[in-house]
Amino acid sequence: SVKGKIELYHFTSIEKHYIPLKDEDITKEELSLRNIDKSYLLKRMIKERFKTQANLIAEFQLAFILFAFGSVYEGFDQYTKFLNLFLHCDSAIEWYPQLFCSILYQLSFHFQLIPPSYIEKSRENQYHPLEDDFQVFYENLNGKLASIPKSAPKNPYANLLPPMRQLKQLINKRFKFKV
Repeated sequence: SVKGKIELYHFTSIEKHYIPLKDEDITKEELSLRNIDKSYLLKRMIKERFKTQANLIAEFQLAFILFAFGSVYEGFDQYTKFLNLFLHCDSAIEWYPQLFCSILYQLSFHFQLIPPSYIEKSRENQYHPLEDDFQVFYENLNGKLASIPKSAPKNPYANLLPPMRQLKQLINKRFKFKV
């Protein structure tokens, strides 16, 4: 960095919690569910901020590149926010199966490059370890797969199986997860 030069990265804001819009009439129970299943937050972000799934993926990739190759804290921070968002979606797996297929493949690539120290720091975070996030995500995916009747003509989640298995094998082997 050149002396006196300021580098700023303006990422899209990713909320931790779902906040209902003024005209949105939802019960307290629905609000609680929307804060557990971040799918509604993802849906709103795609619609209002990113406009397309491709734009969302582009920012996810940029955050990874800045974090992994540029050692930019803002990239790391945004990348972890995306991970938290993606790994806590349940309904969105049904709404956006191709998006999640892409995310799974990208995570497999990313996690081959991410230093193990990143994961070790996550394990030290007693309030939010990454291993637990992956466990929740895989339980959601497995629930979707189990819900397909054997007699169904086509499995809508079939494309998710190869990247899901690839990522699961990678994180279990490389990071000693028990997912």
